[in-house]
Amino acid sequence: MRSLKTISWITLAVVVLMAGVSAFMPKKYSAKAEATMDCPARVTRNIVNNLGLAKKWLWLPGIDTAYTASCVGVLKGTGASCDYNSSLPASGVIRILNSTPDSISLADERNEGNTTFYKYRITAADPAHARVTAEATGHSGFLSNLFNFWHSRKLKNQLEEGLSSLARTGRERYTQGIYNGYKITKTKLDQKYFISYRSEVEFEHMAKYYSQNISALYQRAMEAKITAAGMPCGLYYKWDDKAGKADMAAALPTLAAFSAGDASSVTLRPGDALILTYMGDNAKSASAHFAMDEYMEDHGLRQIPPVIEEYMTDPAKEPDPARWVTNIMYYVEPIQ
Repeated sequence: MRSLKTISWITLAVVVLMAGVSAFMPKKYSAKAEATMDCPARVTRNIVNNLGLAKKWLWLPGIDTAYTASCVGVLKGTGASCDYNSSLPASGVIRILNSTPDSISLADERNEGNTTFYKYRITAADPAHARVTAEATGHSGFLSNLFNFWHSRKLKNQLEEGLSSLARTGRERYTQGIYNGYKITKTKLDQKYFISYRSEVEFEHMAKYYSQNISALYQRAMEAKITAAGMPCGLYYKWDDKAGKADMAAALPTLAAFSAGDASSVTLRPGDALILTYMGDNAKSASAHFAMDEYMEDHGLRQIPPVIEEYMTDPAKEPDPARWVTNIMYYVEPIQ
């Protein structure tokens, strides 16, 4: 009985001591890590500044294959946010709090109430490499702040894992030209000629417009004794999400500039271009076009209309859209 009472008094003394120490210890903990990236500072910044790419490099997706994110609206820059869920005891919102040319601040707001703040400072080590300094801060509660040394160590490991994934992502995109899973190649296109029907078309009617008009173009070519010089194409001059319309053309490539009834003759001058191959339903190719946008942003390029989609598969011979092949081409020029 006496020994039990002694143990109780010792336990109480330890609890009181821990509570006293906890009351005077800081509830904030932090960590810092640095790394050099095998890609320019601009490329590194674009990755960190785009929450659509967070799954590729943030620490949590890296250790949890069940991680999923839902991003609606703006994905880049100050104010962007994504809700996420994880098989780990973690879910919440990732936000970009502030984005400047050389630093980006984020917050990981957990649904259980904890928030971790991150800041990434990105500078040019040289024209081909970036230096990234990552800092993070978190807050612990009463008594749990006694283990801030462990929280800081865990946070540092997370930062180091994230920087390692960030380096891998930057290398994949800049060195290998792989964006959203698509291999993008920079090339030069020769002068191209088409006969086409062009119009402003609502998004929901684009497939029908193209199908009807490409058939009519083949008929016009046959009547004018014009030989098609390749696979049928779509030319996209403008894409207006707000109006829900595209300025587009169904186009048939020819060997030279020809007149064919009411079809317009189109000549595209030779120039630098980006090309990727997309496999799947043409109506679901948005991820391929986003990949082109991100490549241009990384390399300081802008697109010169029109975008060319070259349809390599005849749907009449291959009914499965998952097997359709499309070459997507963007004429580009450097941003001055």
